[in-house]
Amino acid sequence: MRNRLHFLFVLLLIILPALNAAAHGNHQHTKAEKAVLKAFTAYRSALTKQNGKKAVKYIAQNTIDYYAQMLEHARNSDSATVAGLHVMDKLLVLSFRNRVDKNKLLVMTPTEAVIYAIDKGMVGKEGLSNIELGDIDIKNKQAKAQVLIDDRPVPLEFVFYNEKKRWKIDLTAFFPMAEMAISQTAKELEMTETELVEFMLKLVEPNTLNPKLWLPVAKW
Repeated sequence: MRNRLHFLFVLLLIILPALNAAAHGNHQHTKAEKAVLKAFTAYRSALTKQNGKKAVKYIAQNTIDYYAQMLEHARNSDSATVAGLHVMDKLLVLSFRNRVDKNKLLVMTPTEAVIYAIDKGMVGKEGLSNIELGDIDIKNKQAKAQVLIDDRPVPLEFVFYNEKKRWKIDLTAFFPMAEMAISQTAKELEMTETELVEFMLKLVEPNTLNPKLWLPVAKW
Protein backbone atom coordinates (compact mmCIF):
# COMPACT_ATOMS: atom_id res chain seq x y z
CA MET A 1 0.00 0.00 0.00
CA ARG A 2 2.74 2.45 0.96
CA ASN A 3 4.62 1.90 -2.32
CA ARG A 4 1.43 2.30 -4.35
CA LEU A 5 0.52 5.55 -2.65
CA HIS A 6 4.07 6.84 -3.09
CA PHE A 7 3.84 6.13 -6.83
CA LEU A 8 0.46 7.81 -6.99
CA PHE A 9 1.59 11.02 -5.33
CA VAL A 10 4.73 11.19 -7.46
CA LEU A 11 2.48 10.91 -10.50
CA LEU A 12 0.20 13.62 -9.19
CA LEU A 13 3.19 15.91 -8.70
CA ILE A 14 4.03 15.37 -12.35
CA ILE A 15 0.48 16.13 -13.41
CA LEU A 16 0.14 19.40 -11.58
CA PRO A 17 3.14 19.69 -12.50
CA ALA A 18 5.87 19.94 -9.85
CA LEU A 19 9.06 19.53 -11.74
CA ASN A 20 12.72 20.35 -11.99
CA ALA A 21 13.08 19.82 -15.72
CA ALA A 22 15.80 20.71 -18.21
CA ALA A 23 16.56 20.22 -21.87
CA HIS A 24 18.13 16.92 -22.80
CA GLY A 25 21.74 17.87 -23.33
CA ASN A 26 22.53 15.45 -26.17
CA HIS A 27 20.16 17.09 -28.63
CA GLN A 28 20.64 20.28 -30.63
CA HIS A 29 17.31 22.06 -30.46
CA THR A 30 15.86 24.06 -33.33
CA LYS A 31 14.75 27.66 -32.87
CA ALA A 32 11.15 26.55 -32.38
CA GLU A 33 12.15 23.88 -29.85
CA LYS A 34 14.18 26.42 -27.93
CA ALA A 35 11.09 28.63 -27.78
CA VAL A 36 9.15 25.76 -26.20
CA LEU A 37 11.92 25.18 -23.66
CA LYS A 38 12.10 28.89 -22.90
CA ALA A 39 8.37 28.99 -22.24
CA PHE A 40 8.60 25.99 -19.95
CA THR A 41 11.54 27.48 -18.07
CA ALA A 42 9.64 30.73 -17.56
CA TYR A 43 6.56 28.87 -16.37
CA ARG A 44 8.60 26.70 -14.02
CA SER A 45 10.38 29.72 -12.55
CA ALA A 46 7.07 31.49 -11.89
CA LEU A 47 5.59 28.32 -10.41
CA THR A 48 8.57 27.85 -8.09
CA LYS A 49 8.10 31.39 -6.79
CA GLN A 50 4.33 30.84 -6.53
CA ASN A 51 3.86 33.81 -8.84
CA GLY A 52 0.48 33.03 -10.35
CA LYS A 53 0.16 36.23 -12.38
CA LYS A 54 3.38 35.46 -14.22
CA ALA A 55 2.83 31.70 -14.53
CA VAL A 56 -0.64 32.05 -16.02
CA LYS A 57 0.88 33.79 -19.05
CA TYR A 58 2.38 30.43 -20.00
CA ILE A 59 -0.71 28.27 -19.41
CA ALA A 60 -2.76 27.18 -22.42
CA GLN A 61 -6.31 28.36 -22.96
CA ASN A 62 -7.71 24.84 -22.76
CA THR A 63 -6.43 24.66 -19.18
CA ILE A 64 -8.10 27.99 -18.38
CA ASP A 65 -11.32 26.63 -19.90
CA TYR A 66 -10.98 23.52 -17.77
CA TYR A 67 -10.75 25.64 -14.64
CA ALA A 68 -13.90 27.47 -15.76
CA GLN A 69 -15.77 24.16 -15.82
CA MET A 70 -14.47 23.16 -12.40
CA LEU A 71 -15.45 26.55 -10.94
CA GLU A 72 -18.97 26.01 -12.22
CA HIS A 73 -19.09 22.61 -10.52
CA ALA A 74 -17.68 24.04 -7.28
CA ARG A 75 -20.37 26.69 -7.22
CA ASN A 76 -23.44 24.80 -8.34
CA SER A 77 -23.06 21.00 -8.62
CA ASP A 78 -24.70 18.72 -6.04
CA SER A 79 -23.00 15.74 -4.39
CA ALA A 80 -24.22 13.22 -6.97
CA THR A 81 -22.88 15.32 -9.84
CA VAL A 82 -19.48 15.85 -8.20
CA ALA A 83 -19.22 12.16 -7.25
CA GLY A 84 -19.77 11.31 -10.93
CA LEU A 85 -16.93 13.52 -12.16
CA HIS A 86 -13.54 12.18 -13.21
CA VAL A 87 -11.12 11.80 -10.31
CA MET A 88 -8.95 14.78 -11.17
CA ASP A 89 -12.07 16.91 -11.53
CA LYS A 90 -13.29 15.85 -8.08
CA LEU A 91 -9.93 16.70 -6.53
CA LEU A 92 -9.93 20.23 -7.93
CA VAL A 93 -13.60 20.95 -7.21
CA LEU A 94 -13.36 19.77 -3.61
CA SER A 95 -10.02 21.55 -3.08
CA PHE A 96 -11.55 24.84 -4.20
CA ARG A 97 -14.53 24.32 -1.90
CA ASN A 98 -12.23 23.53 1.00
CA ARG A 99 -9.72 26.36 0.52
CA VAL A 100 -11.43 29.35 -1.07
CA ASP A 101 -13.70 31.71 0.83
CA LYS A 102 -17.32 31.29 -0.29
CA ASN A 103 -17.81 34.89 -1.43
CA LYS A 104 -14.52 34.86 -3.34
CA LEU A 105 -15.29 31.53 -5.01
CA LEU A 106 -18.67 32.76 -6.25
CA VAL A 107 -17.14 35.67 -8.20
CA MET A 108 -13.71 34.29 -9.15
CA THR A 109 -12.88 34.18 -12.88
CA PRO A 110 -11.17 31.13 -14.42
CA THR A 111 -7.88 33.02 -14.79
CA GLU A 112 -8.10 34.20 -11.18
CA ALA A 113 -8.71 30.57 -10.15
CA VAL A 114 -5.49 29.45 -11.85
CA ILE A 115 -3.56 32.31 -10.27
CA TYR A 116 -5.02 31.46 -6.86
CA ALA A 117 -4.12 27.78 -7.24
CA ILE A 118 -0.50 28.66 -8.01
CA ASP A 119 -0.19 31.39 -5.36
CA LYS A 120 -1.56 29.08 -2.67
CA GLY A 121 0.55 26.07 -3.63
CA MET A 122 -2.29 23.97 -5.06
CA VAL A 123 -0.12 23.55 -8.13
CA GLY A 124 2.95 21.91 -6.60
CA LYS A 125 6.36 23.54 -6.93
CA GLU A 126 8.59 20.87 -5.37
CA GLY A 127 11.32 19.78 -7.77
CA LEU A 128 11.75 16.26 -9.05
CA SER A 129 15.43 16.41 -9.96
CA ASN A 130 15.46 13.17 -11.96
CA ILE A 131 12.99 14.48 -14.57
CA GLU A 132 14.14 16.14 -17.80
CA LEU A 133 12.68 17.10 -21.15
CA GLY A 134 13.81 15.03 -24.11
CA ASP A 135 12.89 15.30 -27.78
CA ILE A 136 10.33 17.89 -28.82
CA ASP A 137 7.96 17.21 -31.71
CA ILE A 138 6.29 20.29 -33.20
CA LYS A 139 3.39 20.08 -35.63
CA ASN A 140 1.69 23.31 -36.60
CA LYS A 141 0.81 25.00 -33.31
CA GLN A 142 1.18 21.99 -31.02
CA ALA A 143 4.38 20.74 -29.41
CA LYS A 144 4.94 17.50 -27.49
CA ALA A 145 8.01 17.20 -25.27
CA GLN A 146 9.18 13.78 -24.14
CA VAL A 147 9.63 13.22 -20.42
CA LEU A 148 12.85 11.57 -19.24
CA ILE A 149 13.31 10.06 -15.80
CA ASP A 150 16.91 9.32 -14.87
CA ASP A 151 17.76 10.08 -18.50
CA ARG A 152 15.42 7.35 -19.72
CA PRO A 153 12.24 8.00 -21.73
CA VAL A 154 8.90 7.21 -20.08
CA PRO A 155 5.46 7.14 -21.74
CA LEU A 156 4.63 10.71 -20.72
CA GLU A 157 4.70 13.93 -22.71
CA PHE A 158 4.30 17.60 -21.97
CA VAL A 159 1.93 19.27 -24.40
CA PHE A 160 2.24 22.91 -25.45
CA TYR A 161 0.16 25.09 -27.75
CA ASN A 162 1.28 28.18 -29.62
CA GLU A 163 -1.23 30.87 -28.70
CA LYS A 164 -0.78 34.51 -29.65
CA LYS A 165 2.85 33.82 -30.64
CA ARG A 166 3.73 32.27 -27.29
CA TRP A 167 4.10 28.59 -26.35
CA LYS A 168 1.86 27.66 -23.44
CA ILE A 169 1.67 24.46 -21.42
CA ASP A 170 -1.38 22.22 -21.20
CA LEU A 171 -1.69 21.23 -17.53
CA THR A 172 -4.39 18.66 -18.30
CA ALA A 173 -2.28 16.48 -20.61
CA PHE A 174 -1.47 13.87 -17.95
CA PHE A 175 -5.00 13.53 -16.63
CA PRO A 176 -5.92 10.32 -18.55
CA MET A 177 -2.87 8.46 -17.20
CA ALA A 178 -3.49 9.82 -13.70
CA GLU A 179 -7.10 8.65 -13.88
CA MET A 180 -5.88 5.13 -14.69
CA ALA A 181 -3.35 5.16 -11.85
CA ILE A 182 -5.90 6.39 -9.32
CA SER A 183 -8.54 3.88 -10.45
CA GLN A 184 -6.06 1.02 -10.14
CA THR A 185 -4.93 2.24 -6.72
CA ALA A 186 -8.54 2.40 -5.51
CA LYS A 187 -9.10 -1.20 -6.59
CA GLU A 188 -5.95 -2.44 -4.89
CA LEU A 189 -6.85 -0.64 -1.66
CA GLU A 190 -10.45 -1.88 -1.94
CA MET A 191 -11.72 1.70 -1.83
CA THR A 192 -14.09 3.58 -4.07
CA GLU A 193 -12.55 6.38 -6.10
CA THR A 194 -14.51 8.89 -4.01
CA GLU A 195 -13.13 7.38 -0.78
CA LEU A 196 -9.61 7.59 -2.18
CA VAL A 197 -10.16 11.21 -3.22
CA GLU A 198 -11.24 12.12 0.33
CA PHE A 199 -8.24 10.23 1.73
CA MET A 200 -5.89 12.16 -0.57
CA LEU A 201 -7.51 15.47 0.34
CA LYS A 202 -6.97 14.79 4.04
CA LEU A 203 -3.28 14.22 3.33
CA VAL A 204 -2.64 17.32 1.23
CA GLU A 205 -5.17 19.94 2.34
CA PRO A 206 -3.84 22.48 4.88
CA ASN A 207 -7.23 22.81 6.58
CA THR A 208 -9.64 20.38 8.19
CA LEU A 209 -12.10 19.24 5.53
CA ASN A 210 -15.19 21.42 5.38
CA PRO A 211 -18.30 19.41 6.43
CA LYS A 212 -20.15 21.13 3.56
CA LEU A 213 -17.58 19.88 1.04
CA TRP A 214 -20.10 17.94 -1.05
CA LEU A 215 -22.69 20.73 -1.17
CA PRO A 216 -22.72 23.37 -3.92
CA VAL A 217 -21.14 26.56 -2.61
CA ALA A 218 -24.09 28.60 -3.89
CA LYS A 219 -26.21 26.84 -1.24
CA TRP A 220 -23.87 27.23 1.76
